[in-house]
Amino acid sequence: MADRAPDEIISEILSPLLKHSDEVFSDTSEKSLVIPGFSSSAYLLVCKAWLRVSTPLLYNVVILRTTGQAEALEKVLKENRVFGSFIKKLRIEGGFGPATHTILKCAPNITDIFMTLSIWGTDNTTGLCNGLPLINPRRVILVDGTASNEFITPSSSKPKKNKQVYRLLETLVAVIPKWDKLTTFVFPYVDVEENATSTERAYALAEALRKSKSLETLLVHGGTSFPDYLRQMRDAPALKSLHITFEMSLRLLILRDTWLDAFRAEVDGDAKLKAIVTYDLPGMNDNQEPATDQDIMRSLHAMLTGRNPLDLPPMPATLQELKVEILQRGGRGSRKQMPAANPAVLSSFSALTYLIWTSPAILPFSSVAGLHAFPCLQKLNLHNCAASFVNVLSQLPLDSLREVYIGKPVDVAASVAFLQAHGPKLLELAAGLEILIKTSIFNLCRSLTKLVILQPSTSERRLLPADFISCYAPHTSLVKIHIEWYSVERQNKVPLQETFSGLDKPSFPVLKEIQLECATWPTSEGEIAKSEWVRLWKLLHPKGVELTDKTGVGWTPRS
Repeated sequence: MADRAPDEIISEILSPLLKHSDEVFSDTSEKSLVIPGFSSSAYLLVCKAWLRVSTPLLYNVVILRTTGQAEALEKVLKENRVFGSFIKKLRIEGGFGPATHTILKCAPNITDIFMTLSIWGTDNTTGLCNGLPLINPRRVILVDGTASNEFITPSSSKPKKNKQVYRLLETLVAVIPKWDKLTTFVFPYVDVEENATSTERAYALAEALRKSKSLETLLVHGGTSFPDYLRQMRDAPALKSLHITFEMSLRLLILRDTWLDAFRAEVDGDAKLKAIVTYDLPGMNDNQEPATDQDIMRSLHAMLTGRNPLDLPPMPATLQELKVEILQRGGRGSRKQMPAANPAVLSSFSALTYLIWTSPAILPFSSVAGLHAFPCLQKLNLHNCAASFVNVLSQLPLDSLREVYIGKPVDVAASVAFLQAHGPKLLELAAGLEILIKTSIFNLCRSLTKLVILQPSTSERRLLPADFISCYAPHTSLVKIHIEWYSVERQNKVPLQETFSGLDKPSFPVLKEIQLECATWPTSEGEIAKSEWVRLWKLLHPKGVELTDKTGVGWTPRS
């Protein structure tokens, strides 16, 4: 019966199943966008009618995340070039070698393209650079590894610096003024004045965009001041809107009066800028009074002293970020038990996505049976937290939880129980080794894309076990391990090499980087032969894994 339905009906049925939404296509966050699972291409195998209708839908939005995917698409397009004409949106999350040239050459109807400058030196952007002059998109989305991720570690996403990145940037700067259909550009930089590399790239990119005769809309994420490199955009001939979106973090909200008026004054003082700059402030608009400092402090930053810490005033429903720091008269490090709290109060935070909880105080809760709290919570930061609250979290569903930071000091038993309850759903985790070795972390957290191993205390001096980087079945999600150790004693460097040498690449097929904070690269020929870090790099590099230092830079062999 499936092959008897009109093509229009089949198309209506299959479109939601085969197309990526624009939200997924344009997402500039670092999360994994495509989760391994059922292949949508299976719908093409139902019958000839479904194959005929599904093919254009399948190729309408293409997301490439690996070189293998790019090479597979290249092969298909070489065999049947008509498929390339179906591609309207192309997301390329890397360089992916010569294959991208063929793909762009065979896809003349591309209207939207997503690219990244966060490219490894071992990648190859030649094909992408050669292919970009062959297309003429209407919308370009560009990202770079410059946005700080204070949830895990402040410098987790620094810009890559290698010839592949510079080659791609130079190509973009050259082709942007020639794309006469380009109307919308998503700009990748914000608050980068303290980063020389990002600042240089921002100025170069803005200058290329200023020369565009067709650009109408520039989308930018705003910080606490108007960037100088965007001032030149007032002279772009066709620009109608320089739209700034502020993602209102807790810090920005609390300090609102110290930056927002100054930001607006910078823009309003320039007639040309004022004519094109528009704002997007979540929770604020021209017809709504901004929240007072008292409202913000009460609703968003609860600092509670000497009473039942959850005896709070009613919380607003547009509330998404909350920091709770419970202090006691007995002192900041006091472990004195506080009055019993009713956990039902936690259910009022129905829209909360990010929770920072700092409380060494023992906070006893009554039964949490049947409680459904924090349904939207995605990020959780526990710092110096008593076991009582961690135990409550272990009993909640927390269906949306994806990122967790467990800071020291910590109750190991409670933290282990928490990870056993919620580990399988996590994408990012930061925790100490004393917790991780008791959970068989890679067997437990099968969706984990990034693991941060926090610095051990001086008294612990723990080492990675020789079999730490191992799992019972291939871990198809893990991309990065960040070992946040600022020093390793000389006698412990040999065991560290043993751990790295035990890494079985087939068990971690997508692992690309192990970042080691204490790694330093030699600066002279005599130091190279003695460097433990170069030896570690040589152990990992043949396995396709890059060892990087605290800045995210790997070793470059000398000829």
